[in-house]
Amino acid sequence: ALGARLRLGEVHVGTLLLRAFSLAREYEVKVESAFAAVCVAIMVLEGVGRRLHPDLDVLALAAPVLLKHKAKDYWTSPLTTRPAPPADPA
Repeated sequence: ALGARLRLGEVHVGTLLLRAFSLAREYEVKVESAFAAVCVAIMVLEGVGRRLHPDLDVLALAAPVLLKHKAKDYWTSPLTTRPAPPADPA
């Protein structure tokens, strides 16, 4: 929703990832080492970010990047025919 805020102090991705790893262990699901390494890195970055700037609005920071990539995917997707993308003014 427009105007939505998601402060870093309110985000608890590490807790979610720890729960996912607990479930994987409980049900004996093999977790790829590269995925585990990325998850650990995310948990560390979340903790460092929370200590440095707990009021950082994650959605406001990520929105321009996500929208840019979503627009790029829209124009490069082979699934449908679309008009040519607008010319880059730069």
